[in-house]
Amino acid sequence: MKNINLFAIIMLVVLLLMVGSIFSTNIIFSKSINRPIDSLRNSGYALLPLPQKIEIQEGSFKFGKDWKVKLLSGVTDDHIAAKTLLKRVKEELGISLSILKSGSFPEGKVIQLEIRPGSAAQEKKETLARQGYILELESDEISICGNDNPGLFYGVQTLLQLLSAKQNLTLPVCKIEDAPDLELRIMHWCEKHHQNRMKTLKRYIDQAAEYKINGIGWQLEDKFVYERHPVIGAPGAFTKEQVREIDRYARERYIELIPLVDCPAHIAYVLKHPEFAHLREDVKNNYMICPNREESWDLLYDMFDEIMEAFSGKYFHVSTDECYFLGTGIECGCAEKAKKWGRSQIFVDFMNKAAQYLEDRGKEVMFWGESPLSVSDITKLPSTVIDAVAGDESLERKGELETEKNHGMRVLIYNPIHGGGIFADYIQRVHNAYKSISFSSPRKINDVLGTFIAGWDDAGPHDEAFWLGWTAGGSYAWNSGNPEPDQMIDAFMKLFYGGDAVNMLEVYQLMADGVKYWTESWNRIQEKRVTWELSMQGYPTTLKPIYGYWAKPYKFPIPRPRRVASLELPNL
Repeated sequence: MKNINLFAIIMLVVLLLMVGSIFSTNIIFSKSINRPIDSLRNSGYALLPLPQKIEIQEGSFKFGKDWKVKLLSGVTDDHIAAKTLLKRVKEELGISLSILKSGSFPEGKVIQLEIRPGSAAQEKKETLARQGYILELESDEISICGNDNPGLFYGVQTLLQLLSAKQNLTLPVCKIEDAPDLELRIMHWCEKHHQNRMKTLKRYIDQAAEYKINGIGWQLEDKFVYERHPVIGAPGAFTKEQVREIDRYARERYIELIPLVDCPAHIAYVLKHPEFAHLREDVKNNYMICPNREESWDLLYDMFDEIMEAFSGKYFHVSTDECYFLGTGIECGCAEKAKKWGRSQIFVDFMNKAAQYLEDRGKEVMFWGESPLSVSDITKLPSTVIDAVAGDESLERKGELETEKNHGMRVLIYNPIHGGGIFADYIQRVHNAYKSISFSSPRKINDVLGTFIAGWDDAGPHDEAFWLGWTAGGSYAWNSGNPEPDQMIDAFMKLFYGGDAVNMLEVYQLMADGVKYWTESWNRIQEKRVTWELSMQGYPTTLKPIYGYWAKPYKFPIPRPRRVASLELPNL
């Protein structure tokens, strides 16, 4: 009997240990499992970014024409949160909501909007907490309370997503408390080879705000009218007043428009003009400006000044991207300087000069911290500049992240959602964003300010295809590691294309496969054969070589022959 009792006691202890283990596991991994989120998803709702905390209660209720809006402390009827709520509910749901007059007692069902500092996300630091909110949904009252203006606006966006996901306007009884993990969530507008219309850019800003993106790196190149140097701007380029209009529209929605100015490399849009050709670092090509000439700086300062006159934000991105030719100029003395001090020192000198000019004018400077900048020279830069390319595994070098951390330098996690081709494998890009933004080395080592979600237009893709990647990048910066990529893609398809759209994942995969087949089906002909074939057809035979190669930035640049795409037609 004693043996039986002893056995029972042992089994009871083991059982208790197992239960305790299971309970502790649910506690530890509650953020990644997120049971309430699963409940919402199974009910047909979709939310991006995923809120940090959700409490699901019993029951649901209908939203309809009998609801009114009440504005509490800190909110007026011209507040963008109130205007967005009324506008989108009318446009998307056909319901005209009225605002109760101040002091009136609400009768019936009401949506309350309020700003109350400290109401949500008290554990977050101030820059994150001001974006926090609490959204409570009950059968006769919906309450949205933001710590500050951005938080209230983001709470409205979450409510609108819940309404858009269900066709019958049924809402769950629940409480959501939310705030971001990272302060900045920056999407990239690259207008090197195209120019969007003003109404398109405003629509993009509204869409970005819906997904709680709060920064846009705008790479204008020649799509901006430089009044001091009008030859730079392409026909129809944006004027300062047009940029100011977009800037104001974005700022009202708590999005900062960040100018991204290419220099010293990728500046062919300037150096292709004869009046600036003498400023080239390599006289054979117009890719890069020489940083050793005072006249180069006069031009760059003019461009900086005009850009600052159009953009009102505090950030300025100096795109030190792919500076292959630093230290190659003979006549300007750069080659001699590089031989004596190294190409990295020339990079440091350029960045210090650009940063000082911009910081003296109140800007916080972002840059690409890549080759030829050496890790040992990072500490020669001001600790105030922001490395916007942290997390790119192809560029990370041993000790770089630790050196930047010890130097007190903030970083942005770089995540490209498009690189080449007219349609990329965006599904794979979401998986990449999930890993690089949530779990990469910078998240473990550095003071991460946010993420830069790059979408390059060099190969001619359409911006509309970037939204899956832009949204994924912003979502993982808001809520690290949540949701998993497949769930993120499913939620995006519902929100972006609507509940009636089906098989959108298959559409993306078919597009990616088709583009890959098209690209790989061409023959690649070396320059000599191309020259012979063109001469036989009476065309000019001089093909300029290609300079540089992004995947091997550490190699000294050597011009290489072009490889032209060709397809031999079948014999009749």
